[in-house]
Amino acid sequence: MPSCHCQWADCNGKVISKRLFDDHQRQDKRARINTALEATQQAIEKQNDVLESYVASLTLSDEATGCTTTPGGRLWARNPTEAAGPADDINQSFRLPTADALHTIHEVKGKIDTLVVAAKLPLQNVAKPLTPLDTFPLESLLRDALLLQDCLDSVSVNRECIREAKLPVAQSLTSILCQLRGAQTTWSRQVKLLSETQNRANSFDTGQHFSPILGNLNPVIQVSVFTMVAMQVIIHASRRGCHFLLAMLRYIVQLSLMQKNSSLAASEIQLLSDFPIDPDTAARKLHLNGHEIIHAVCPNSKCHKTYAPTFKGNSPLAIYPSHCHYKLFASGPECGTRLTRTQIVKDIEIEVPVKRFVSFSFKDFVANLTSRLGFEDLMDAFVESQDDVMRDLRDGQYLRREFKAPDGTPFYSNTRDARYIFSLCIDFFNPFMNKQAGKKVSIGIISVVCLSLPPSHRYRPENMFLVGVIPGPNEPPLTAINHYLTPIIDEFEEFWNPGVYFTRTSNHPDGRLIYCALVLVVCDLLAARKAAGFAACTHEHFCSVCHCTRSREGYGNTRQEAWKRRTDKDYREAADLFLNAETPDARSDEFNKSGVRWSELLRLSYFDLSRCVVVDSMHNLFLGLIKEHFKGILGIALPTSKERAIKVAFGPRPDNFSDNDLKGIDKVHAWLEAPVNVTFPNRAQGLKKLSGVNLNSLVFVCNELGCLPAQKTRYFKKDYVVEVLDWRLRQTEDGTGDASRKHGCVLEESDMTEIRSDLKTILTPSWLASVPLNLGNAAHGKLKADQWRALGTVHLPISLARLWSLHINQGQDGPRALRNHTILLVTMALVSAVILATSRTTSADNATAYRDYMLSYLEGIQHLFPEYKMRPNHHMAVHIYDYLLLFGPVHSWWTFPFERMIGAVQRMPHNSKIGEVEETIARAYTRSANLRSIVAKSGCPEVIRHSEAIFRKFTDPKARDTLQTDIQAFTSVFDSGNCAQEEHQVASSPLPEEVKLAFEIAQISVPSYVQLLSNLSLGGLTYSTYSKHQGNSCILLNQTQDGDIIPARIVHIIQFSTAGRINTYFGVRRHRPACLERDPLSSFLVLGAAIWDTELYDLELIRPVHVSSHFACLPITIHGRQLVAVLSLSRDYRGQASTHASLSLRHIRQLRLR
Repeated sequence: MPSCHCQWADCNGKVISKRLFDDHQRQDKRARINTALEATQQAIEKQNDVLESYVASLTLSDEATGCTTTPGGRLWARNPTEAAGPADDINQSFRLPTADALHTIHEVKGKIDTLVVAAKLPLQNVAKPLTPLDTFPLESLLRDALLLQDCLDSVSVNRECIREAKLPVAQSLTSILCQLRGAQTTWSRQVKLLSETQNRANSFDTGQHFSPILGNLNPVIQVSVFTMVAMQVIIHASRRGCHFLLAMLRYIVQLSLMQKNSSLAASEIQLLSDFPIDPDTAARKLHLNGHEIIHAVCPNSKCHKTYAPTFKGNSPLAIYPSHCHYKLFASGPECGTRLTRTQIVKDIEIEVPVKRFVSFSFKDFVANLTSRLGFEDLMDAFVESQDDVMRDLRDGQYLRREFKAPDGTPFYSNTRDARYIFSLCIDFFNPFMNKQAGKKVSIGIISVVCLSLPPSHRYRPENMFLVGVIPGPNEPPLTAINHYLTPIIDEFEEFWNPGVYFTRTSNHPDGRLIYCALVLVVCDLLAARKAAGFAACTHEHFCSVCHCTRSREGYGNTRQEAWKRRTDKDYREAADLFLNAETPDARSDEFNKSGVRWSELLRLSYFDLSRCVVVDSMHNLFLGLIKEHFKGILGIALPTSKERAIKVAFGPRPDNFSDNDLKGIDKVHAWLEAPVNVTFPNRAQGLKKLSGVNLNSLVFVCNELGCLPAQKTRYFKKDYVVEVLDWRLRQTEDGTGDASRKHGCVLEESDMTEIRSDLKTILTPSWLASVPLNLGNAAHGKLKADQWRALGTVHLPISLARLWSLHINQGQDGPRALRNHTILLVTMALVSAVILATSRTTSADNATAYRDYMLSYLEGIQHLFPEYKMRPNHHMAVHIYDYLLLFGPVHSWWTFPFERMIGAVQRMPHNSKIGEVEETIARAYTRSANLRSIVAKSGCPEVIRHSEAIFRKFTDPKARDTLQTDIQAFTSVFDSGNCAQEEHQVASSPLPEEVKLAFEIAQISVPSYVQLLSNLSLGGLTYSTYSKHQGNSCILLNQTQDGDIIPARIVHIIQFSTAGRINTYFGVRRHRPACLERDPLSSFLVLGAAIWDTELYDLELIRPVHVSSHFACLPITIHGRQLVAVLSLSRDYRGQASTHASLSLRHIRQLRLR
């Protein structure tokens, strides 16, 4: 870089970039020109003074020698024939200069008034310079003001009247000049500051993201290559398959060209000859590979120190240290582990890392985002919420009020620079998907998401950045994970201060300064503890948010108003003490005092460790509390015979018994001690199970229990079986006689039979995650978070309400029924809390309601099951209230999108060799993401951009899960339209008579031709007719004036055109009210459930805009009447639940006091 000796910035030989050097040279040249102009003006003024003196001398000589008689002689000569007296001489010498001066002053005054008016608004709204080359926007006004000053200064007549007229004009001109010069000074200062900032900021060349893709190729070849690469990258077509695809595409093109004429033109022959043959060569033209850095990793399982490569000159060979020189303690020994090994490449020996970590450039990812058409507008846009509803991350308290940029202003983009926020996730997984026996391997991903994007774009695969894959086969221990965070933290530090100057973005072809900040870390509980340096959940200081300890408060303490919150200052002080400790024992002591280790996140000066490491709601609520409540407390997984319900003692076994007889005794002994609802759920199964035991074993058991059959002449096995079963059924478990008082044993086999029956009969839409019909059976395998969400907020609440609430309502109030009803109330408190926490929008009122419902649940569990041991998730769930207020709805800070990324990474093809798997799947995912983003690039060919709809249909996942329904719902909100037409053409159909009648009742003219559709996409969800899909036809209407939600069934979907406009109507039948004296489901406010009649009203027409959501429909019977339980499936709760939640908490606390 050149050294600068400019006078404009006074660089004094300072080494600066070439771009700034050229800028300084231009500024120096401009200054020299201005200096020359000023010198010229001074010379002209000096000559004017000389001329005025000379004219004055001529006037004096006339008075002495007389006037010349030669016409055209001296300047002021008079004609000798004119007679002029002394009075005329005086008037002419006074009157003419005075009049001219006054006229000039008057003209200048008018122009100054015009200038003041013209400058008023620009002076109030002077924009800031975007680049150091920008000129002062009021330069022309300042130039006009200076000209007016010169004109005013030219009035030099020294008369009293002239001075009086000139003074106010001069004052007005001086005022506007001061304002303009002040604005110019401010502008120059900002230009200099911007120049210094850009000089400090590292410049990143983004030109490659704007280069033409597949340029100078025939559009047919462009589409063919793009198709082949999409098959290769998205569905992992083999190289052989891609060869075949390219050859067949060329053959198809050739056949198409030869249809009109068997002899091809020269251009057509050229087209076929340009067709690519090698798929790899064709794929490289799309530039899908990311900018990667291969780090050497210390193979020591306790070290994991990473080393970035260095290069000598222009050599492409990376250079790494031969041994690890990392010191765990400043005064301790170096690790010393060998980092590299010798490898021969083309007869040349080179040193390559023994273990590698591939990280990708975050700058390149941001450059990719800002190079896409329209993305910069999406990331720059910020619409502040005008009400109390929080719809996204920026509506929360933290980003809306507290988080500031380095200059102290709110961290929002402006016309000059961009400011973007991001979240980071770390998670570990088995690349072999737990399907290979003995393959217990764990590798990890580090990923980043741009939170400045709207939710409709934020979690698409092409917009999620994979930093790298942490190599296996085991997770790095404790603080060793910091080494893998170093590359991304380095880049975030650079993006914060001084920022990174991109040479070009989509909206700023001349470049733009970009700031980026990491504001959230979103991980499951275990990964978050490791990444942030927090203690494990089993540590004394188990909580990362407050100072609660296991020995003092424990996991079950619910007096959250007394909890003392941690602060960022606490964390940083404790982490410094940990880092500065000189011995392992000293570090252990510091850690045990606070539960805090050092983390790379602390290098970010703005990162608040006490608030920006969130509690993930997906793991905490769905895989934590919901799963634990229904499985561990209520006991939907019935096979739990390991637990002993009663104690049975047998004497010594006879010596003459066979091995089968002894095994039979042990088997019956275990059955007798287990809960009866597990081993003998009903009499028929109990008799069948005991009949499989040898007779000798049964006789021994009967003798030991003292329950021998009545005396007979002959005994059969059945007699002993009946006696053993009857004896067990007479026993009392745990002295209560009621298994529902023990956690894990609440649900009986009869309850599970009813629940499974409901799972088969309930109607749900196709977008809701499917759940196993054999719930509770180990055969269905491990359930996912989406399945637990569907079970915990839809299926099980409505089934348990039918079992335990309707029975109470119908007078079945035995001891077990009453207790189960109390368990139901506590269960519904949990369900209500989960629904509120996971709503797509939230508010301070709903956050408070969530907290109260959660406290109601926790205190209710402690009251109903005193022996139950609370878990860390129960305590951390209370803190979700804090994060709802700080960061708004959870869709911005849960791990659903990162879990989907792991699923995509796991499906990438690899060779199953640890050490190579990590690099292979990381590169494959990056190529896939870059391919998906091509259609948004400015260099994308038109023919490929026009195929975007086809490409999206090919790449977008079709899974039924929370993330996809959220993206579709948010897309419908942010896009201009929310109705999608069906792609297939539907023939015009005659109107059924009931539809004609509905048109007449609605006073809509009956169209001549209509299309009867079977499906319609609305808000990203599919709505169907009842004959096509019953679950998709169940809708809630919000058409009433009082805001009531009414269930209805879609019978017809009707489309017709009037005056060139497509009209869409749903032909629906509303459910009739059940007219019950009391709806037992109405007490569960947040659940959104009610009982309606199965009978329907006549057909009516409604607009799709009046559809609120789908609903789940479960047939039930009350007092012999066939009714339906309706449960809203809206994922956006907008009600006011805080009062109801407060009453629920008060009720639970009153129960505990009894």
